[in-house]
Amino acid sequence: MRLIFSIVAVLELVAGVAGGDWPHWRGPNHDGLSPEKGLRTTWDAPPPKVWEREIGPAFSSFACVGDRAYTCGTLDKQQTLLCLKADTGDVLWKRPFEPRYHEPQGGDGTRATPAVHDGRVFVIGALGRLLCASADTGEEVWSRQFNAKPEWGYSGSVLVENELVIVPVGGPDAALLALDAKTGSEVWRCGVSGRAKPARRGRVKTSHLRRLRFAVTAYAASSWRQEAVHGE
Repeated sequence: MRLIFSIVAVLELVAGVAGGDWPHWRGPNHDGLSPEKGLRTTWDAPPPKVWEREIGPAFSSFACVGDRAYTCGTLDKQQTLLCLKADTGDVLWKRPFEPRYHEPQGGDGTRATPAVHDGRVFVIGALGRLLCASADTGEEVWSRQFNAKPEWGYSGSVLVENELVIVPVGGPDAALLALDAKTGSEVWRCGVSGRAKPARRGRVKTSHLRRLRFAVTAYAASSWRQEAVHGE
């Protein structure tokens, strides 16, 4: 199985269009909506390809901050976090962080999308290793290992909220775990999920409910809501 990422641009609209950052899964407001305007929606011919690069199998989308794009692939039998130059596709750095994940039914590779915050990039591998790396160099800052692997691998992208890294870790100890973004130390935990089920709905998101921000994770039969800062 091969995975090739290609970026396609509307060349006549590039100049003068200010692109906003897309720092994590589903964008800056966690709603999948981009504030950018003026992009063409109809074409007389296929849009021109700007670049193409093979990075191996993965399900990760892109996190884009400044002139850099962060994603995951599989290289040399390792799940690998990559930082690419957004306009050329050149690899600025790559960080292997977990062994290759093979799943013949669901597909191979990392499931989660990286999240970029305050000069660091966070991602969890399909086998449960949570990595915090320098967004500039790819050097590891800290990491944690979780061992309640869902049926088709850890798939929930990391949520960064008020200097907390919130992950749906699963297992008998916690459904949600909040860690200090700078150190990786535990701040709070909540819920008991048992053996985690496939994470098609097991993602973490933020929403406004009674004017409070909550972290929400959904598993097979239950959900937990925790105030995202204090875990109460």
